[in-house]
Amino acid sequence: MSNFSIGEMSKLNNISIQTLRYYDKIGLLKPKVISEKSQYRYYSIEQFFQMDVIKYYKTLGLSLNEIKKLMGRSTSMEEKLDMINFQQEVLENKLLEMEIIKNHLEYMKNTVSSIIEYETDKIFIKYNEKREYISYDCVSATIDELEINYRKVMPNSENQLEKLSYELSSMVSYDELKEKMVYKNIMTNNYVRMLKNEGRAIVLPEGEYITIYFEGGCFENKKYYNKIIDYINKNNIKISGDFHEVYILPQVNEDGKENTLMKLEIMKKRINIC
Repeated sequence: MSNFSIGEMSKLNNISIQTLRYYDKIGLLKPKVISEKSQYRYYSIEQFFQMDVIKYYKTLGLSLNEIKKLMGRSTSMEEKLDMINFQQEVLENKLLEMEIIKNHLEYMKNTVSSIIEYETDKIFIKYNEKREYISYDCVSATIDELEINYRKVMPNSENQLEKLSYELSSMVSYDELKEKMVYKNIMTNNYVRMLKNEGRAIVLPEGEYITIYFEGGCFENKKYYNKIIDYINKNNIKISGDFHEVYILPQVNEDGKENTLMKLEIMKKRINIC
């Protein structure tokens, strides 16, 4: 029976020498023959099929540790079915994760395309349909309070995909004379979470909103509030409600400081025509 060096095994099975050495190290596929004279290690021809089995299970998504448990032992039909069901569930979860990422990328694509159209640091008036949010009433007058409140009301999950499934925003009152802002709440548009937490439903009505896109950080964006207020005063516009600050894309600058892509808007008051 022929024996094959690690180089030959690598070439004939289209797998790297580094991977073969790793499989040997973890005990998944160890060379079967050791030369008494040279102490060189060789693979047998039957291990070609073992490699095929490893590759097959990898295509099903099994981890190397799971494959190692299956190698070299017979499994019942029930165990085979359990393995198939488990891997199917794993795949469905991965597909769900990919769908979340895909939907978020589509949202970001549309948002950034809109920003390119309107440009940053420029005021425009935009019509919005009715929007529904979950509001967590926690007042923040400083950046420290806002950061702590955010972590209190939003889930401290290790699953970063969860953060892609909602838009985060706040209603903000702003005193232009004192240049003082107060974040009145934290809002998310994830409706599944509304069933799990104690946030209250809040609706931003349809209508025209005076809007600006910019890059900056919370409590460091007063100039954009002032810019909108100047626009309102110059154009004699009546407004309704507080400012709505939306966090679009988290970013940091070269100094490590927050430079998040944001949207600031406030509703233009409807004029009733008799």
